[in-house]
Amino acid sequence: MESEYHLKLRKLSDNIYNDYLNNETNHSIYNKAQATKKLKALKLVFYNDTCDDTIKAKYLDYYMEVYPRFKKNYLKADDLEKTKLLASAIDHAYEIYEDFLTHNLRLVVNIALKEIKKTPHLNLDMIDIIQEGNIGLMKAVEKYDIETGNAFSTYAIWWIKACVKEYILSNSHMVHISEHVFKPIKEYMTARDYLFKTLKEKPTNQQIADYMGIPLARVEKMAYWIHSYFNIRSLNEPVLDENGYELGDFIIDDELATEEMVEKKMFQEEFYDVLENADLSEREKDILIKRNSLYNTRKYILEELGQIHGITRERIRQVEKRANEKFAKALRDKKLVPASYTRTQKVKKLSKHL
Repeated sequence: MESEYHLKLRKLSDNIYNDYLNNETNHSIYNKAQATKKLKALKLVFYNDTCDDTIKAKYLDYYMEVYPRFKKNYLKADDLEKTKLLASAIDHAYEIYEDFLTHNLRLVVNIALKEIKKTPHLNLDMIDIIQEGNIGLMKAVEKYDIETGNAFSTYAIWWIKACVKEYILSNSHMVHISEHVFKPIKEYMTARDYLFKTLKEKPTNQQIADYMGIPLARVEKMAYWIHSYFNIRSLNEPVLDENGYELGDFIIDDELATEEMVEKKMFQEEFYDVLENADLSEREKDILIKRNSLYNTRKYILEELGQIHGITRERIRQVEKRANEKFAKALRDKKLVPASYTRTQKVKKLSKHL
């Protein structure tokens, strides 16, 4: 379960990504001088009760350096007025923070594109990978030390790649590995890759154990975990066949009677026949299919369909509602569903029987 901190980051990431989609051409990455100025101003976002007094003073000094007028008003104000001025400054810093993240989102998108091209067989959602990259960007902003003088983009790239790669590795297989198991596996793989580059050959388990400083038996166990983990196959894995078969289609289910198989097959054919001949426009049919994962497609979110059809997500929702109503009527007319079946009963729930 995600922590409250990560949920907050994810919500902010959603807002920034939507803003990026709506105003993509207006966003360019800041140069080093601009980035440093923005970072000094936005660091006040992290001014809170958990910070020690030294950190609080540093963040406040950064903001005063960028806004000397605020410094002048703040230093001559009484305690009550200082509290109000500080609250207003923090709100302003938060606006700068969101703007800074939006301007750096292009960096996140570029990294996400490069990483997903390395794993085209995994069929991961590009939007999810960008969101994870956003979280890496936010962590970079929070942890970046301005006084080092290093370019922020160089520092941010490391954090973005780390979050994206971890997401891809932890979501690219059927079985999810818990963090306490996943962490030593990452350490093992890092050690193995380093030794491979150093030795110019595949390292033995003993060499990995010596490098990591752990027992050989533990290394052998992790090697077995990785072999098992990466060789798990999904029953929904497509088979290279023009008929669109999946791996599970070739596995006999002894519990499924022949009569049931025939009934299921007939229902499939009738269901899709109704879909193809229903009084639906091409747009309505496309939205209905992609929103309900029909014909073995993945499920599309409203924003994606809005981009495909060039309309807003709210308009997509309206078209989907109308398409559901028409399709429900067509199913009732063919007596494939009870007369009480309405659009409120999701097509996806019905399609699970296909």
